[in-house]
Amino acid sequence: MAGSNLGGMMTQRLTDEEVLELARAFYRQNEILSLLERAGLDRSQQPGWSGQSAQEYWRAINRLVESEQLPDGRLRILTEAQRDFRANRTFIRGIEQASAAALAPRGVLLAVDSVARRPEGTLVPVDWRLGLATIVEDAARRCGLAAGAIVHRQRDTDLIGLVADDATAPVLVGAFTAELAGALATYNGERLGAERVRLRLALHVADGTSIPVSSADADAVFDGPAAALTHRLVDTPGLSQLLRAQPTADLVVIVSSSLYETTVRATTGTTGVAGAAGAAGRTGVRGLDPAAFREVAIELPRDLQVSPAMHSAWVTVPRPEVGARAGRPVDSSATDAPRPAADAENRPWDYLISVADKDTDWGAWIAWELEQRGLLVHLQAWDVVPGNNPVIQMDQAIQHAEKTLVVLSENYLRAPEVQAQWTAAWSADATGMKRRLVPVRVAECRPGGMLRGITCIDLVGLDDSAARAAFHRGIDAVITGRGRPDSAPPFPGPRPRS
Repeated sequence: MAGSNLGGMMTQRLTDEEVLELARAFYRQNEILSLLERAGLDRSQQPGWSGQSAQEYWRAINRLVESEQLPDGRLRILTEAQRDFRANRTFIRGIEQASAAALAPRGVLLAVDSVARRPEGTLVPVDWRLGLATIVEDAARRCGLAAGAIVHRQRDTDLIGLVADDATAPVLVGAFTAELAGALATYNGERLGAERVRLRLALHVADGTSIPVSSADADAVFDGPAAALTHRLVDTPGLSQLLRAQPTADLVVIVSSSLYETTVRATTGTTGVAGAAGAAGRTGVRGLDPAAFREVAIELPRDLQVSPAMHSAWVTVPRPEVGARAGRPVDSSATDAPRPAADAENRPWDYLISVADKDTDWGAWIAWELEQRGLLVHLQAWDVVPGNNPVIQMDQAIQHAEKTLVVLSENYLRAPEVQAQWTAAWSADATGMKRRLVPVRVAECRPGGMLRGITCIDLVGLDDSAARAAFHRGIDAVITGRGRPDSAPPFPGPRPRS
């Protein structure tokens, strides 16, 4: 983990990735001792070498960093390492993160922008003055914030807000965004197309120098550089792309790297991965699962000076609370009764899961993962209930599904009843340019004919966490049309010796 929050103080430690990268770059004893001396750790404080490997030695150094025997140790060590390896992205990113975490935030800024989606896919602003403030205040109340905790100002289609208490930062990033998504799901229950209101939300740390104690003084912060950056995050292309790529999502969120470090990343374990339940268990706040966030690059205008420099932020699509999907009312005069979730006549399914009866457990696993992304999924085992005609239900789903996801195994290839499902998707996109047919291989099999020529998401032989990561990478590629990595690939040539 990058740090742990103890009594409000952030204790920094090197991440596992940083330890491995340091061991690759500095593996000779004299190089390591020299680097540590430059970082401020006297040789008398350094652990003995005693025949350890470079990785083992750097782990021992990391224990000193975590125990604060070297103040700001993570930042100092990575800064010295980056001087020798100036293009190393692991060192550069670690310096940015450690610098951001060192600025203990005394408040959190949020910017909310309301938009609607035109039929051609473009996003246009929506002047939603009363409803926007009402839903933000209601979401804050539902996640336990005191009345008036968010001091806000609204201008036409957007809202800027401030929470002066930094202790609420994990709540705002986690529970607040989930409640906001739930409130929107209820509000948009029977609204289609341009009638649906969708929100882009940015969260960033407020200036740590002077946080106002009254709403009358908030304008000074709203006119400051931190607020300008928060507004800029709302307009990040990656956030709008995420909203366009997930047409059923009502809310997309971007969190600045500095705020991400002190909230979400602080919940990860030593491997850098934590499930939602584990994160909530450590922080007491739901919605802080690092696996739900994706890093995106940001470009700031030259006239917007930010210290420390910021080159990336983190985006996520919060999952609405279960109560919202069931029609839990919100305190808004504009609220209507929600539309049932499985209503493909008015709103097409994002994915039809085509699965053999013997692989229903795989179908359920995949459907659940897709719904975590805010997607509308048809799975026969879930959506055909007593009284329904399964043949008619499947015919409707085939006609109204944007994509068909095939759960590929020998069971599937031997099941004649599923052939019509994937062939309908193939005939609607025979060239594959729209990626209407998405095979996911879950067991060893040898598809023939047209199925053999379609690239699949391969989960064969993977454990739970690896399969989940591979599946979501594949779905990201399906949405974006390319499998671009989130960070620069390592330099394939020889590295210079220091």
